[in-house]
Amino acid sequence: MNLKYAFSFSYIFLFLLSLASESYELISITLVCLIMLSILYKIGTGITTLEGISLFYVFTCLLMPIVGYNFYTQDYFMARLFRRYMQVPESAYFGYALPALILFTAVLTFPYLGKNINDTGLSLYNQIDRIKSYLKSHKQVGALIMLVGSLELVFGEIFPQSLRFFFDIFFFSAFAGLLMIYFSDNAKYKLILIPTFLALVLLKALQSSMFTVVAYMTLAMSSFFFIGNKTGFVKKVVLFFMGCFFILVLQNSKMAYRKIVHVGAGTAQVGEFANVFQEQFFNASNFFQVKEFYPLYVRFNQGYNVSVVMKRIPAAVPFDEGDMVKKSLLASITPRFLWPDKPMAGGHFNMKYYAGITIKNFSTNVGPLGEAYGAFGVLGGILTMGFVALFIRFAYYRIWRIAYTYPIMILWIPVVFYQATYSAENDILQILNSIIKTSAFLWLVSRIQPKWFGIIKDKRR
Repeated sequence: MNLKYAFSFSYIFLFLLSLASESYELISITLVCLIMLSILYKIGTGITTLEGISLFYVFTCLLMPIVGYNFYTQDYFMARLFRRYMQVPESAYFGYALPALILFTAVLTFPYLGKNINDTGLSLYNQIDRIKSYLKSHKQVGALIMLVGSLELVFGEIFPQSLRFFFDIFFFSAFAGLLMIYFSDNAKYKLILIPTFLALVLLKALQSSMFTVVAYMTLAMSSFFFIGNKTGFVKKVVLFFMGCFFILVLQNSKMAYRKIVHVGAGTAQVGEFANVFQEQFFNASNFFQVKEFYPLYVRFNQGYNVSVVMKRIPAAVPFDEGDMVKKSLLASITPRFLWPDKPMAGGHFNMKYYAGITIKNFSTNVGPLGEAYGAFGVLGGILTMGFVALFIRFAYYRIWRIAYTYPIMILWIPVVFYQATYSAENDILQILNSIIKTSAFLWLVSRIQPKWFGIIKDKRR
């Protein structure tokens, strides 16, 4: 049996086991290990976008809650002081979250995409060869897209907030342009444009103290740079854990850096951040100490928000039977000028609606896992997570269907699925909004700039 299908059957087995067994921690850790192995299996031969989404979800909603139930209980001072311990019993939380996320992973990562369509192996290699052939005769395309994206990054704040989403897509498009340059044979562009753009992104992140793009776009794009490289398994393991370690160090550095910026009246210093990052990097042992790891636990434990929802519903308020989910589905396809007071994506509304908490001056969300439970309870929530995965997978499938004719569309995958990459921290409306609106907007752009998408008028490739 092909190994890629073995992972899927393993997920199905774990799903059935999670319904019958109370070995929640063992099953959760096994799930995490399987997803990591599936990523290592595909690195060099495939694109790991869907596996990356699953890994981030189970890390924040299964692995971090395990840490919480074992170390940051009510007995731990900081957790008790800020009420950051898990709010429901372990059996109640994992009895819902574990099967829900196993089903999410199984549906999302099932390898079959369709006849002659595959995001791994020979099919992908053939598409990459077609992309390289296209870029030989269209060398300026990637550079032009990166230029437009860079201009939006620098001057994007002048646009009204109501239109920022669409203009921001031009910025994210620059990452597709970066991949085009990477797969082209233009050495000058690779040596000049790619480092310059990455430096600009980092500088912007330092100015705003927001490193979301740096962390999650790295997660979304990393596998593209290994396609076709014959990397040994041990090297894959080393690179994978180095990447995970980089994200952990970046998150810790971000929190320490923000304190420095606030004290310094908002001034951003590249050197200061470099010092902070270096200090965090060379004090890696802190990650394995309970006190020092607590800030990262708070940052990454998305399961805490879900547990707050489970404590409140249905004890204080009833399940809403999917009313808000239905509104989210409708809101994702309805322009705001037709529905001025339609629901807003983002954590402020959902934290109040599902968790009963008003948040200010920071961002957090109950996530699709919390929404699904608040709408339908345990069984309905589990099935809803399967449907969320099915939607993301369907959108991914459609990209590959288009890429069969216009292969350069493969390089736009990180742009379309960027916000889905960290879907655990978003909500259903934001996932729908980001994929549907980004796809629709890029379709409109393709009418004006077809060469950006490998479309040559009067000639189908």
